[in-house]
Amino acid sequence: SVMDAVARGDLYSSNGPQIHSLTWDDGILRVECSPVAKIQLIKNSRPFRFVWGEIVTEAEFNRQLTKPASGYLFFGDEDYTKQHALRRLREAICPDDISATFNDIRMTSLDFAPSKLVDMLESLPMMGERKIISVTGISFLSRRPEEITALCDALAALADYDYNTLVI
Repeated sequence: SVMDAVARGDLYSSNGPQIHSLTWDDGILRVECSPVAKIQLIKNSRPFRFVWGEIVTEAEFNRQLTKPASGYLFFGDEDYTKQHALRRLREAICPDDISATFNDIRMTSLDFAPSKLVDMLESLPMMGERKIISVTGISFLSRRPEEITALCDALAALADYDYNTLVI
């Protein structure tokens, strides 16, 4: 019964979207659902990291450090966990100070603009194979619709520049 599932901690809560498919395969949770603004997953009070189209566990993220994905969206309330994951990515992509000088590009919400992001994506890495671009402090809810559209256009360009790892 539903109450037994709630008592065991096995529950699903929703305010509208329909979940069409929910699968767990090789440590990756895949969710197919009707259009939503946000999917938040909490398991045993531990945040998960979101890789474009996939929610990955910490173990999967650690495996990806040898070959980082092109983009990550870190979310959740535990800033330390997000900062730790970002630091690990930086160390994997820029293992020394010289490569970090050229290939560790940081932006905050104060100096962020989609056009500036595209400029950063286009520039080639120096003295290394990849570069990391991190954008911190962005609140998608406080952005105007045209800013979100411009950001989505900039993110669509990410596939054209496979030497980047973008972290938001």
